[in-house]
Amino acid sequence: MFIRRFSRGGGVKRMLAAGALALLLPLVLAACGADPTPTPTSPPPPPPTATPVPAATTAPEPGVTAAPANTPTPDAMEQFKAEWDDLIARAQAEGELSLVLAGNTSRALRTAVIPLFEENFGIAVTSQGGTGSENANRMMAEREAGIYSVDAWVTGTTTPRSLLIPNNMLVPIEPFLIHPDVLDTSKWFQGRLWLSDPDLTYTLGYSANGGRQSSFAWNTDNVTEEDLAATQSYWDFVEDERWHGRLASAEPWGTGQGNNASWVHIEVGPDFWRRLLREQDLVVYSDQRQAAEAVALGKEDICLLGCGRVVNDLTAEGLPIQRYFPHAMEEGLTISTGGSNVMAVDQPPNPAAMQLFINWLLTQEAQEVLETSTGNNSLRIDTTKTGVLPENVLYDDIAYANPCCDPKYYTNFDTAWAELQVLREDWLQGNP
Repeated sequence: MFIRRFSRGGGVKRMLAAGALALLLPLVLAACGADPTPTPTSPPPPPPTATPVPAATTAPEPGVTAAPANTPTPDAMEQFKAEWDDLIARAQAEGELSLVLAGNTSRALRTAVIPLFEENFGIAVTSQGGTGSENANRMMAEREAGIYSVDAWVTGTTTPRSLLIPNNMLVPIEPFLIHPDVLDTSKWFQGRLWLSDPDLTYTLGYSANGGRQSSFAWNTDNVTEEDLAATQSYWDFVEDERWHGRLASAEPWGTGQGNNASWVHIEVGPDFWRRLLREQDLVVYSDQRQAAEAVALGKEDICLLGCGRVVNDLTAEGLPIQRYFPHAMEEGLTISTGGSNVMAVDQPPNPAAMQLFINWLLTQEAQEVLETSTGNNSLRIDTTKTGVLPENVLYDDIAYANPCCDPKYYTNFDTAWAELQVLREDWLQGNP
């Protein structure tokens, strides 16, 4: 893996990064591999019909609050219980569930949520890690060979938008939702289910962080209060000489950064990333952890994109790095479901187990566990929030921009994404 630094004169220095930086141990993400040669299965029956009462809700237009779902009647609850018990029995008969976990909460899912699911229902779960694009390409190759090995995905929104949906590997998720605890939209932030793809059909977000501060990680030894006070806009990073040679970022054109990088491209300006590379000697890392470690060790002083939760680990190790600026930028704050989106795969090998997992994952019980194990904010408003980090709380008085679900952004996403890929090619050729 190499890192490139561009000087103001346009010169290129290649720096070979051999593993993690010397003072830190690398973070190893464990993943249980699924059977590499699963048995092809015939297409499952059509998605089950949800319990008539309460009916499945359709997500409103972004920014429009849906009316709360009706409280289920005793008869409806009895009908649901019979349907739920039958689903559990069919899932237990299948006995297995195969997941792709490519989001930033994968570790918490493996260590806290999945073990509880296995304990509750007696179903063995296998999960595959790696990047979203790696798993999508592998799944496409398997399907060409007639192999259907995955039941459900939990990942960000870029891979579904760019690979899974265009290649018909996902099916609409709402028909699988039957649990009243999930369907009651009064229990969700803004009174709606957070469908997070442009069609509001395939991917359902369950967690999003807000706060009142911009998510730039910074070295607390090297960045002064004066530096912070002087930086009120994204453009200050471009135009203020104090930041020359002090800025790092994960790849803005990488799939894991798609929503945030594209929001900056659309809202801040299409020249933002290019000017940082040309004028401020921005250092781009292909590995998010190395970007965060570089800031923690003072190699650079600000991480603009992608350092995220890695910073929490480094702070816990006593390194001088903080995850958030003390204030928001003039351009505003965003809310994103990040890697916390669940989706149903077309032709799953274990359709009942898939449906059971999706419903249970969205319940208060599972969301409470996720909040405690990640510090992230569930989009359910009936969790205790005791495990949510203060900087992740959503506030009703802040109008967050929503790149994943707001037409203002997702209708322009493809154009912004294409322009970022052009920038990537220019960067690789040393001429951003």
